[in-house]
Formats: sequence, structure tokens, C-alpha cells
Amino acid sequence: MSTNTRKTIVITGANRGIGYAMAKLCQQRGDIVYALCRKSSKDLDSLGVNVIEQVEIANQSGIDKAVSALKGINIDLLINNAGILRDEQLTDLNKNTIIEQFNVNALAPLCLSHALLTNLSSGSKIALITSSCLLYTSDAADEED
Repeated sequence: MSTNTRKTIVITGANRGIGYAMAKLCQQRGDIVYALCRKSSKDLDSLGVNVIEQVEIANQSGIDKAVSALKGINIDLLINNAGILRDEQLTDLNKNTIIEQFNVNALAPLCLSHALLTNLSSGSKIALITSSCLLYTSDAADEED
């Protein structure tokens, strides 16, 4: 692969799921990958990417750790993938877990992106990936008249 097309990609939540799959794909195509996570996995360790552990983006110390570990690295693509999903039902709404999900899935990626602005240059991109679900099924909708 030409060094002109090789990108430096930072992926949060890279130890499993979508984050791991993206880290693997990017590594396979020859990109330089920085995989951020709270705790690495055996699969992630086997990829040969740059793993940065103990990064909890929901708190400032985790963001500071990421910024420190990425100091001087020019990021072409920052993929904010880390997130949480709690089992929520509209009929049993728990405001505390909704707020927790908002903080981790929406606010934390913005804070991390802001903290890494000096690592981004013209043409750099930021991706925000999140998954959340609030389920409501009406029994009345299933009843016949």
C-alpha cells in the first residue's frame, strides 16, 4: 500500500463489537490504528495495532489519558464508537440510566473530539457511532376491535 493512502485512525471502544471490527478492517488495509478502550481483549491484542487501555471517555481522566497517549499524532479519522446500552422500557423509564447513556454516548464523544482538536488537521474527519434503544410495545395495538 502506498504511504500516501495510509491513514492514522483512532477508534474508541475498539476491544470488541463494531469497534474491534473497524480496527481489524483498518489494520488489514494498512492504516495506522490506535485502538482506545478500557481494557483490551485477546482478539484486539492479536491485531498488532496500537492499543491504549484504561481510556474511559466518560470521565476527564480517561480523556486526559487518551490525549497524552496521542500527543503529537496527526489523526486523519477519529471514530467515536465507545458507548453503553442499557435495557430501557418506555413503560418503566429510569431517568438515571437515560442520563448515564446520554453522558457516555453523546456528551463524552464530543468532549473527546474537542480535547483532540490539536491532533486534527485540514481534511481530518470525526465519526460518531452510537447505539441506543428505547422500547415500547403497546398491548392495545395488538388487540382486535
